[in-house]
Amino acid sequence: MLSKVCFFFLLSVMVSSTTFAETDTLVFRSPFEEKIILQAIQRHNPDLVTLFSVINTDSADAAQYNARLNKFYAFLDSKVNATKSNKQKAKVIFKEVHDYFLSQYEEHTSFKNVFENGRYNCVTACMLYSIVLKRYGVPYAIKEKPTHVYLVAFPGSENILYETTNPKGLFVFDEKQKKAYVDGLIAVKFTTQEHVSNVGISNAFNEFYYNNDNIDETQLAALQYMNFALTDHNNDRHQDAVKHIVKTNLLFPSAKHQFLQLNIIGTALANSKFDNPRDVMYISEYANACRDIADKKRVVTMFGDIIQKRLIENDDQAFVVNAFAICKEKIRDTTVVKDISYNYYYAMAYTQSTKGDWTRSLEFANHAFEINPKNITLQELILRGVVLSADGAPNNEKASKVEGYAEAYPFLQNNKSYKALLIYAYVFESYTKFSQNAEVDGYAYMKKAESAMKSDWTNMPLLDQMIGLMYAEAGAYHFRKKQYTKAKEILLEGLKVAPNHSEIKARLEIVEDENMKPTVYKN
Repeated sequence: MLSKVCFFFLLSVMVSSTTFAETDTLVFRSPFEEKIILQAIQRHNPDLVTLFSVINTDSADAAQYNARLNKFYAFLDSKVNATKSNKQKAKVIFKEVHDYFLSQYEEHTSFKNVFENGRYNCVTACMLYSIVLKRYGVPYAIKEKPTHVYLVAFPGSENILYETTNPKGLFVFDEKQKKAYVDGLIAVKFTTQEHVSNVGISNAFNEFYYNNDNIDETQLAALQYMNFALTDHNNDRHQDAVKHIVKTNLLFPSAKHQFLQLNIIGTALANSKFDNPRDVMYISEYANACRDIADKKRVVTMFGDIIQKRLIENDDQAFVVNAFAICKEKIRDTTVVKDISYNYYYAMAYTQSTKGDWTRSLEFANHAFEINPKNITLQELILRGVVLSADGAPNNEKASKVEGYAEAYPFLQNNKSYKALLIYAYVFESYTKFSQNAEVDGYAYMKKAESAMKSDWTNMPLLDQMIGLMYAEAGAYHFRKKQYTKAKEILLEGLKVAPNHSEIKARLEIVEDENMKPTVYKN
């Protein structure tokens, strides 16, 4: 159970049929149930017998129950027609319905049992009476009170109370549970400690949990779902509890039901192995319910558990990709989405790096970098990706590719490893151009290399060797052009950078030997 409780208008994103279709495995036990609940919340007036029984039956059962009611109406019609007053009509209907259908009170039951074995509670009995009263045109009001639901026939005139049962048909909150509930209301500022101290815990609970308004048939159907949700919750049937409390909120949106939903989903998540898309939907709904910063951080942690268990430990990329897509689409808090996104992109970048796919790794890392460019662990991963991706680039693209990385990742500009890579790329490109007799490009890249070496450069032996080869190849280019003076000049410049470079010294000896040869004149 959560240590803190928060709630919001949790199901505001679940009212459209599109959302229902996407979440049917989370919410509905069958397409038929989905259809009936949609009709109810969109005020399309579904058949009440079907609405009340759809919690655990389908259309064929509802048809049988309606058939039995029609048989009962044939028996009752003459008795109702014989009444002389509204009061007498209400009493006849109450007695005959009770005698014909209701045989045994049972605290935890459902509407179908009224027809199948005569067992009932205050919720299901009210359902039955509302159907019959409507059939005979008797106005009525449905009242919800702490632990009880009842009907008033001819409200505002005769006000005839239909007390169908001993008032224990709803879940009963004990004093300990009431206190925990009220403490939660105080924590999220739905009431104050001062007010609770003034009116008492029980009154504060009743003020919030119950009000003086009547409820309609759709809301009455919701109370049956709530009873099921609480029974499932108390018996650790977490998945069923979530389904029933979500449908409670769909049929009867209220702060009290949203409060219960948050707790039930939180408990389900606390017992989750995060191996089912259903769990991801729970996380999304929980995130949308939260106001408290600690609970929002818990959402990020739970998504981190998915990454750890499904991606890192089981390499189930498809599951994690789908989980991220669901959370990104469903969660409305942009800060939570941002934190989840960073963790997802970094984890995917790391996973691709372990497979040697540095191109894909950098694609994911780039998304993470856009969210948090200062994370040094991410910077280290990006640097490795840059180095290894550049190494695999075509020779004529190395320099431009490495230069582009600094534009994408500005932190590289002050990184010595990146500078070494950049110098290497320039040197390699210059060496290649001189070997191809492309003097202009060769000197252009040499100039870039020299400029980079002037900026906070620490010599590295292996790179020094490559730098020396650049000067040696430049000297060789001028030697091939018989530009011996220029060749000697560039080779001497190279010795300043790499004084012990054997290739430069060898080329310099060749150039000097060529200069020592006597000039031959031809007639």
